[in-house]
Amino acid sequence: MQQIVSIINKLDFETVLCYGVGVPSVFFDKIKGEKLGIDKYDKGMFPRSWSSKTFAYNIQQKNTKKKFDLVIINDSKRFKDLKVYFNQALKNIKEGGKIILIDSMPKTPILVTDNPANHQNWCGDVYQFVLELISKGGYKVTTLDDGNGLSIIELDETKEPQQIEIQGFEEWYFERKKLMSN
Repeated sequence: MQQIVSIINKLDFETVLCYGVGVPSVFFDKIKGEKLGIDKYDKGMFPRSWSSKTFAYNIQQKNTKKKFDLVIINDSKRFKDLKVYFNQALKNIKEGGKIILIDSMPKTPILVTDNPANHQNWCGDVYQFVLELISKGGYKVTTLDDGNGLSIIELDETKEPQQIEIQGFEEWYFERKKLMSN
């Protein structure tokens, strides 16, 4: 996580909104700038269970009128939640702002299962979500393979949709550096 914090802190921003503050504040407290964190994390539930009921709807209930230079999505890694988080992030970023998705480069197929309960980790939907954004066009995506992966997304109407076809984790894994940035 320290590598990811270092990468984020090198970006040019003053204000940051973080969905999923971190366990417990190991991540959030080290991010520079003026911060707002939205999290449903219960400190009584350690380690945090990603397989528990999702709380993506909470970000809509706590919607802020303020716009941010950077929005970090570090909460549920489920595809359905990522759509909600990302759509809300689009409403919360300033013009020219960036959205960051954490854990976009899983290292082993076990991290790509539909049931991450056994290992308390993400399920691999993050990389699939990033590939979907690239395939739609309209976004500049830069993915770094440090730690568990970090994808930086910027609105860019000049980015054309890209046809992406992968057969499974192994094919994605060997082509990930080429596939995950445009």
